[in-house]
Amino acid sequence: MIDKDLTAVEILGIGARSEEESYKLYRKLAQKVKNKIVKEKLLSLAREEKLHKEMLLKKYNELTGEKFPPIPPRGRERKETINTEEIAIKELIQIAISKEREAYKLYSLGASKAKDLSGKCMLEYLAGFEKNHERILKTELEILERFPKWFEEEDGFRFTHVGP
Repeated sequence: MIDKDLTAVEILGIGARSEEESYKLYRKLAQKVKNKIVKEKLLSLAREEKLHKEMLLKKYNELTGEKFPPIPPRGRERKETINTEEIAIKELIQIAISKEREAYKLYSLGASKAKDLSGKCMLEYLAGFEKNHERILKTELEILERFPKWFEEEDGFRFTHVGP
């Protein structure tokens, strides 16, 4: 749950750390997946998260003059790091969906608190990206639930024509 009393600057810092966590999660997930199509999607998500972190840190630096955000006070920090080695792919995707949903809420809150137009636009932009990431992950989760071997097939689906 997001603390509604966070300042816009704190949101930038928390967001940057969240993007780093998501970057690492997608890279780990990609290592676990054999399907080239899914692997590339996950690596693409990882690249986007890395760019988002850079955007947030740049804005944080513009506003504060500091390079890296300090650790927020108790109760405002993100959840502990996830041990990806012990968690099944399906559960990791569910965790990633949850993280994207939280990031969307965080950036939407930040946009509502931003005092400058560029910061507001950037946070709204990022919120839209996070919403799209959630949709991508939900689609992959649905496919995985319908076709449990989906992530294990190296070349993706082997489509078979079953029509007339």
